Parts: sequence; C-alpha cells; structure tokens
Amino acid sequence: MNLAIGRLTESRLPETGPRHEQHDEGATAFAVAPTAGLTAFHCVGDRHSNRLLRPEVDITFRSGVVKARVEDWNADLDIALLTFVGALPAGEEPVPLSDEFARSAYYVRGYPYEAGGVEAAFGGTIVDVDARPFPGPQPAIQLHSDQAGASHPLALGGFSGAPVLVDDPPRAVGLIRWNPPAEVDERFAKGAIVYATPMTAILRTWSATQLGVTVLRPSLLGHKANADSLLRLRTDPAAHLPSAGELNPADLGALPTRYTKAATDPYVPREADELIAGALQRDRFVLLLGPATSGKSRTAAQVLVETLPQAGVLWPKARPQGLRRLLELDLAQPLYPGPIVVWLDALEQYLSEDGGLDAESFGLLSNRVGGAFLVATMTLRSFEECLHAQDDRGRIARALLDEGPLVEIELPREITPKERAAAMAAYPAEDWTDSATGIAERLIAARELLNRLRTGRETEPTGWLAVRALIDWARATGDWITEPIWRLLLEEWRRESRGAAAGAADFDAALAWAQTPVASSVSLLVTSDEDVIRGRRFGVLDYVGENYEAQTPVADATYRVAISELSRLDDLSNLLLTSVVRDGRDDIGSLIVPKIKEAGDHLLTVLRPGSPLPDLPGALFWAEWLTRETGAEALRKMGRTAASMEQPEDAVKWLRPAAEAGDIAAMTDLGVALEQAGETAAAQSWTLRAAEAGDTHAMLNMGARLFADGRQDEARRWAERAARAGNTSAMLRASWLAVQDRRTADAVKWARQAAEGGHADGMFTLASLLAEGNASEEAVQWWRRAGAEHGHIPSIRALLAATRDPAGNPAADAEVGEFLWETGHRDQAEEVWQAAAEAGDSTSAYRLGVKRLEGGDTEEALPLLARASEEGHPGAFDLYGYLLLRRGDTDGAIEHWTKAAATGDGQAAFRLYEAYASGGHYERARASLERAAELGFLPAVTLLDHVDANEDPDRDPR
Repeated sequence: MNLAIGRLTESRLPETGPRHEQHDEGATAFAVAPTAGLTAFHCVGDRHSNRLLRPEVDITFRSGVVKARVEDWNADLDIALLTFVGALPAGEEPVPLSDEFARSAYYVRGYPYEAGGVEAAFGGTIVDVDARPFPGPQPAIQLHSDQAGASHPLALGGFSGAPVLVDDPPRAVGLIRWNPPAEVDERFAKGAIVYATPMTAILRTWSATQLGVTVLRPSLLGHKANADSLLRLRTDPAAHLPSAGELNPADLGALPTRYTKAATDPYVPREADELIAGALQRDRFVLLLGPATSGKSRTAAQVLVETLPQAGVLWPKARPQGLRRLLELDLAQPLYPGPIVVWLDALEQYLSEDGGLDAESFGLLSNRVGGAFLVATMTLRSFEECLHAQDDRGRIARALLDEGPLVEIELPREITPKERAAAMAAYPAEDWTDSATGIAERLIAARELLNRLRTGRETEPTGWLAVRALIDWARATGDWITEPIWRLLLEEWRRESRGAAAGAADFDAALAWAQTPVASSVSLLVTSDEDVIRGRRFGVLDYVGENYEAQTPVADATYRVAISELSRLDDLSNLLLTSVVRDGRDDIGSLIVPKIKEAGDHLLTVLRPGSPLPDLPGALFWAEWLTRETGAEALRKMGRTAASMEQPEDAVKWLRPAAEAGDIAAMTDLGVALEQAGETAAAQSWTLRAAEAGDTHAMLNMGARLFADGRQDEARRWAERAARAGNTSAMLRASWLAVQDRRTADAVKWARQAAEGGHADGMFTLASLLAEGNASEEAVQWWRRAGAEHGHIPSIRALLAATRDPAGNPAADAEVGEFLWETGHRDQAEEVWQAAAEAGDSTSAYRLGVKRLEGGDTEEALPLLARASEEGHPGAFDLYGYLLLRRGDTDGAIEHWTKAAATGDGQAAFRLYEAYASGGHYERARASLERAAELGFLPAVTLLDHVDANEDPDRDPR
C-alpha cells in the first residue's frame, strides 16, 4: 500500500500570473481519510485577501488521479480542507494523523516544481515544536532540511501542502507551509529552514470527527492500557469509550430472560422511564432503587441508551481506586470527546474512600469538561445497609444519598395495569395475573432459582452448603468472597455440620451446581471481574440472598474464617458492627478488636463524629471498650476529628477520658477544645499540664496565653523552651519576642533556626533581620528560597524590591505572579494576577489573559485582555484585537489596533494592514503597512520591500 500523497494540479487556472502557473507544475496534497485531504491554502488561494483561486483541483497519486474540491480553509494557518469527488485509487491509503511530536527526525514526500513535478523527498530534524515566525499567535513547527541546506541543495518549491512524517510506520504531525528564501529575509539561511503548520492546530480547526480520522497518539498506548485494565467495556484504538448508542442493555450487564440468552429481548416499558430520563437530563446524577429482581438494571440501562445515545459509557470494574483512577485518566486525556455517563450497577460496590465514588470523584465528574452523567442502581436492602454502615460505604452513602447530588428514584416490584398490558403483549406465554411478582423476578425465573436452593439441601447437599455459606459471608461482611476464602469457608461449614471435610473435587462440583442456569441463563451465583489483587470474587443473586433464611444469625464458622482472613480496616469494622450490634455477639467482637488494632486505626471508622452511632448505651459501651481495648489513642483521634468539624463540645467529650488517662497529646488538644468551648480556666489548666509534661505545642499555646495576659517574660521562657525542643513555630515566636525586647542577636538566632528547619515565615523573618543589619546578600538568598520553595508572597515582594528596583519600591503584583509562575506555583500566580486585575492592574490582567489563552480557554482570556486593553496595556491592544478579528468582529479589531498603532505599536499597525487587505481595502492596507514599517516592525519592512519590488500589494510575499 502507498501513503496517499499526491501532486496537486489544475488544468484551468485563473489569470493570476506566474506564481500560480508555477504551482500548477508542482504542489502537494495528501489524503487523511477515504473522502478527505489536506493541502496548503496558498496552493489554492491567496492568503492576504483570503480569496479562493482554485476551487477544484486534480491530485495525482502513485496509483491514479482523483478530483477534489476545496471545502474549507484557514488563511492564517495556511491550510485547506479538500473533499474528494471520487474514491481514492486502489493501492492508496490515507496518511495517519498525530498531534504528538517532539524534537526528532522527520521526512517529507512531495512534488517540487523545479523538478517538473517529479516525486522527491527531504528530511532532517524538527528544531522547534512551537515556533512563532508569523505575526500573531499562529503556531508553527520549524524544520531543518539536510538536503536543502547541502552544498548542492534540493529546491523545495512545490513541497507546500506535503505532510511532515515521523516514526515508522509513519504518522503526519504537520503540513509544509513555507521555505523562506534568503531574498525575503537575510536572517534565514537559504533553503535550510522550513516551517510547517502543526497537526495540533489543524485538528483544532477541523476535528477528528469532521475529518473522519482517528488521531494516533503514542502516549495513548499506555493511556489506553491503563484505562482498559479498569474498564468493563474497553476503549477503541483512539482510547475512546463506546457510546451509549452503540450498546444494548446486555452490554451493560442486564440479566437475560428465561427465553433467550441475550438481554435484547423485548423491553417492558415502566411508568418510571420518563421520570428517570427527566431526572437524568435535569440533574445528571441518578440512583435507581428497588427490591431485588424489580428490573432496575434493565430499566436503567434502557433509559440510558435511549436518553444519552451520544455519551461515552464509562463502566468501571469494582476494584480499589478504579473509578477515581479512571476519572483522573480522563482528566489528563479525555476518554471520550463529548459527555460521558458513568454506569454503576450495584452502587454499593463502588462506595469507597479508596478511589471509589466519593466526594473527590464526584468533584471530578461535576467539573468535567464536556459534561458527565451518572446512572447507578442499588437494591433497597443494600441502600439501608449502606446508610447505617460505619465504614467508608456508610460515610459516603450518607454524604451522597442523604445530602449529596444523587437523585433517588424508586422502582417498585409491583407492576401497574399499564405495565401489565405491555408485559402481556411482549411475553404472552407468561402469567401476569399476580401484580405483586416483579417483571424481572418472573422473566429471569427468580422463584425457580430460590426453589432450586431450597431443594438442594436434599438433592445436592455440598452445593447447598457452599451457597448457604456464601450467603452467610455476605451478611457478615457485606462483601463478595474470593475463591480461596470460599474454599476455607466451606471446609469450616462442613466441619461444624459434622460432615466430612470438603476436598477440591467437592468444591468444584458445588461450584458447577451453583453456576448451572435454572430455566434461563441465570444461576444462583454472580461473579465479579478478575482483580489483579484479590482475583475473581463470588456472590449470590440479590433476590436469593434477601429471601433465603433472611433472619438466621451468622454462623460461628463464618465469623472464624472472617476474623482469620480479613485484614482491611473497613472489612473488620463491618464485621465488628455485625457481630456486636446486630447479632449481640460481644464474644465475637472481643476477638475482632485485636485485628482492628493491627490495622492501625483503633475503631476510628466506627466512632467517627457525624456518623449515626448506636443508641446512648451503645455509645457508652464503645467508649468504655476503646479505653479498655485500645488505650487513649483512638479517643484522641476522635477528638481531633470533632474539633476539625468545629464541634468543640464533642471534642471535649472524646478528649477528656484520654487526657485523664495520661495521654499528653490529648491534654494539649483538650486545652484547645476547652478554649473553643469558652472554658478558659480549664483550658489553661490542661495546657499547663501538657506543657510541663514536655509537649511543645502546649508550650507554644501556653506562651501565647501568657503573652495575651501581659506576662511577657513567662511567655518568652515557654517559647524558648519549645524552640529548644525543635518546634520551628516556637523558634519563630521566640524570634518575634526577641525583636519586641530589642534583643537583635537572639532574634536572628531563633529566626535562623526556624529558617534552617524549613519554616517559610522563618526564612522571611531571618532575611528581613539580615537586611536591616546590612547583610543584604544573604537576605536575598533567604527571600529567594522562601519564594521558590514555598511560594511565600511577602518574601517574593521583598526579593523583587531588593533585586529589580534600585529604589527598593515594593514589587508589582504582575511581577510577583510571574515569579510564582516561573517557580511552579501556578495556582498562586493566577490568584495574585486575578486579584490585581480586579484592582485595576492592566499588566496582571494581560498576563493572566495570555496564560488563559495559552491554555486554550479563549472565553476566559477575552474579558481579561479587554480589561487590560481598556486600561492602556499596549500588548493587550494588539492581542485583543486579533482575537476579535478571529471571532468575526472586524470593526472592533480595527478600532483596538488603531488605538494601539497610535501609541507607536508597529505590530498593531501591521495587524491593521492584514485586516484591511483581507477586506479588500488596499489603500488603507498600504498606508498601515507603511506605518508599521516606519515604526520598525521587521515583518512589515520585509513585506513592504517585497511588495514594492513586485508592484502587487495583495500578493502573498512567500
């Protein structure tokens, strides 16, 4: 196969002079899709007048000729889009496009006209991936041609419009635009330098969808692999998610009916369908609740496919960090060019602070560029369990479901008369007289499944025991089970039931029985995705788990295996609550506590403030258990959590027992909490006890209290004692107190210790003291370090005043922002610029506008540049006018450039020339060009000389 790169010609040319006759002898175009191609606009039109001169062209490929018409163009970027009238000749394949490239080797194949249009090639090195040789912000790739720069050079005229190819197999990363000859500008070596329009700019002009191409990105190979490892529905070659319109409910996990093995059976419309669709379009995040086998998954999937057919479907595997990692991947490189919909069937599997659906994940969804939706399902039983759970699931469920963004819609099991009529029409063989039987319950033969389990106790005792143990495990842990643990569990159940130990063959036979479909393709078991950490996991169908011996307590055998095999804190916390609170098994709870202590958080998940604790006796029971089983550490953690939530009374409740038990850190925290609660005397008493016991934070707090009471000597002693113990904040306080007492040497000593300990305020204080003592060189070093390492704005202002302004005037906010940006503190830089711009600083407004523009956010850049322009910033006059012109506001652009040119801005005058020339106002264009040249703007000087030499002010000088 040949890359479809061809010679562009036209048999009938307008009367446009020798320039276009030359191009008829040689110019280049290439196919990017079976029906579309690209070339340089100056090969088919005039850039400065923006006029199309050659609306139809012939392209001669190696294998044949195809006619094409010019569909669209961008004169600034010098690119034209071609639509082929006929099919590509056999043996020609479109050139793959890529918007990823770097400084590397390249080659170009084209048709130079000095060689009579014979195919030739040149190559070399990409010198600059972000060159700016043209007026305005048009991007370019600067290339060096080895062949054109040789002692016997290859003439490159006619290569315009050819693709810049890298790698093998090749991909096009740009389009040849200009090879500047020496007579145009003496700065350029003849032939050696070539400029190309980057593919990134071309794809911003015409999207990949519009071109009908898939953009190749080498970085996407890893991106795609990372995403696919976390997805149930994999991405396409461009690492894009499948759209909902491509899927059917079976693809989203909806269960098949008893009639076929696909979930494409007729759908029975539900009266909730319109409600769900409306909520999805209005609120974006929808949770469908209902009893097991009420048809939640099929209904939700059907509404999703019909309501959001153009959205990409993101269905994560239920594994730690999966969902958040996918959203982070999407943020770095969108997994779909439009909106996405996150599909979470069985939502409880994804409620996790370990990368599941939590506040951070919701933030990523809510702020996603392109938009995002969420459709989730959950049984009513799981919903209630999550709301009352004390682990991650419980905390997140309460935050998201009670007060958060999820809109809850309940789908009842009972069917309405209207739904019954639709069901009878779709499935006439079924008996629909019992409205209490759910649609899904009937169609997937759920009752037959439950009956199979009941009779299995006699007909298949080992299979029954395995499934019964699996149900028990789910009730105890709220989770599915891995195969190795399931094998152990079956052995324990066999032993407890006084049966023979289950061997490998017994387990395999039980598994096969449990996976055998009953009256449909649905079995008693459901199986998770393969997890690289935990392997494949098993559970029972919700309907079976909820309806088989639902009130039976968890067996001792299940508790023994769970205590032995579980190690994650959340799993153990759930097990503790199940055993002690639900089943009343204090004996089991006492066995679980040591495991929780090993997990390292000492029941913090159980007693986190804000979660619904058991009743008052239960809460007292937990507090007593904490002090007996885990010591004071957990109570201190609880108190700090309550304090951070601005609940000082709760903080005191948790901290006091720990402090009274002798925990020094709890004494310090209790003093702070009591102060916040208004109990000043008690606060000072506990703070003093902690300080005397050696807590440096308490010493610092004690010093602050004494200083406020006017007892400065005592305050100084406590501050210096904490400083000697290594507390950098205390070192800074000791320095400050020394300054108040005019003890300069001590002030410098303590400030230096704080600075050397990494304290930003300490660095600033030390530098200021050194500057006052005429040690300005060392002061500058400390200011620079505080600014560069910590983004410390007072240090940056002092540094700039000392190094850039001989008079030592305070640095402008624009300069502070620039320093922050250059040292990597970009969020701070934008905050400084934003505040300064709102206060009237035109330079800050301009710099922030430019950064927004460079980031691709034109809408945010425009008002900032407009503000800077109105306040007299010369660069903003030019740039804002250019953006107005690109948006079609020619009059507004001319008005702005006219003002800028009047201030002596040569580039603005040149912009006026371009605007007038593109509108056909040649006299004004000539006057503006002359004005720009008078002001010394080099491109204007060069162009004016060339125009005068050729006596054609409207010609493209290149």
